[in-house]
Amino acid sequence: GQSESVQEPLFRILPRISRYLCAWRNNGRACLLLRQKVITTQITQQQNEIYSH
Repeated sequence: GQSESVQEPLFRILPRISRYLCAWRNNGRACLLLRQKVITTQITQQQNEIYSH
């Protein structure tokens, strides 16, 4: 619905944040940590979608 566009789920926002952080070279470690977080969040999201059906 329309409410989804107002507050986006974390697994959609995180990849954008990681790309933004990775643009800064001095944020290499934060970038790696965030990339791991993105991957685990996306996996969790996929599992949640499977279980909810």
